[in-house]
Amino acid sequence: MPQVFVTYTHDSQDHKDDVRFFARLLLEAGIDVTLDQWAEGVRQDWSTWATQAIMTADYVLVMASPQYAAAGDGMGPAGINPGVRSEAAILRDLLHSQRDTWTTKLLPVILPGRRVSELPHFVLPHTVDHYVITDLSSPGVLDLVRVITNQPRRVKPPLGSIPHLPPEPEPDLTNGHRRGTALEEYAAAVSPVCLAIRARISAAEQETGEVTMETAAGRDTVASLLQRFHDVMAEGWWELSDVPLPTGEDDRRRVRAWQESYLRLKDSLGNSAQQLDSINNRPGLMSYFLRPFMGLFAGSKSLESSQEFRHQCDLLSIANPVKA
Repeated sequence: MPQVFVTYTHDSQDHKDDVRFFARLLLEAGIDVTLDQWAEGVRQDWSTWATQAIMTADYVLVMASPQYAAAGDGMGPAGINPGVRSEAAILRDLLHSQRDTWTTKLLPVILPGRRVSELPHFVLPHTVDHYVITDLSSPGVLDLVRVITNQPRRVKPPLGSIPHLPPEPEPDLTNGHRRGTALEEYAAAVSPVCLAIRARISAAEQETGEVTMETAAGRDTVASLLQRFHDVMAEGWWELSDVPLPTGEDDRRRVRAWQESYLRLKDSLGNSAQQLDSINNRPGLMSYFLRPFMGLFAGSKSLESSQEFRHQCDLLSIANPVKA
C-alpha cells in the first residue's frame, strides 16, 4: 500500500476542506494518506511528526496555494506558516542532496480553483510534471492515482524483431560518374506521366461542359476551370520531378527549358483564373465594361504560354500533357 504525506498551508477553511476531501479520495483509492487534520487531538511535536512523515512516505504531495508558494520559497512575513517553512526547508535539502530520488517523490498538485503559479519554485512546476485535479471526485484524481500506484495509462509495446534489409546494389559507375539516361530515354519515361496529367485535365473539362464568357456565371465557370487546370499541373509537377534527368549537360539544359515552360504555363493558368475572378466580382460600371476584355486578355496570356510549351514538347518529342 503506497503511503503519501500531504504538505499544505491553511489559507482558508475552504482550502483546508478541499485538501481533506482530496485526501479522502486517495484513501478510497487504496492510498494511505498522512494529513495533519487527522492527527489532531493530542499534544505533539509537529516538527518531528512532519519530518517522520516526509522520510517514511513513498510520495510527498505539495498542494498549490498562494501562502504555500510564498512560504515554500521563503517569501512573505517570517511568522506566517512556520510549519510549512520547516517542511519546505527539509524538502529543499532532500532535493539538493538526492535530486534524482526526490524529483520523483515530490508531486506538485493543483486543486480546482488553484493555479500553477501558486506552487513554490523549488518543486520546478514548469520544467517537471505537475498534476492538475480538474474535479474533486474519484475520476478527477485518477491520473494522480496512476502515478502513485505505478499504473501508467499507456504501456510501451514489446520490442519487435529487426527486419532483414539486404543492401542495395551500388550504382553502375562509368569514368567516375553515374550512368544516366539519354534524352530519348527521358522523353520515353516522362511521356506516360504527361499523358496521366492530360487525362486529369480532360476529365475536368468534361465535368465542366460547355462554357461561355457572355454571362457572369459563365465567366465564373471559366475562372474555376482555369484554376482546376493549374491545380492539376501543380500536382503533376511533383510526379514529373521524380523522373531522373538525362546525364548529359546539354540534355539537362534542354529538359530544364521544358520544365520551366511547364511551370510558366501552370502559373499563367493560375494568374488568369485569379484575374478573371477578380474582375468578374468587382462592382462598378467600369468593371462591367472591362470584364469581357479582361477575359480575353487572361485567355491570350494562357494561350501564349501554351504555344511556347507545345513548342518545347515538340522539340523533345515529349507528350504534351495539356493538349492532345
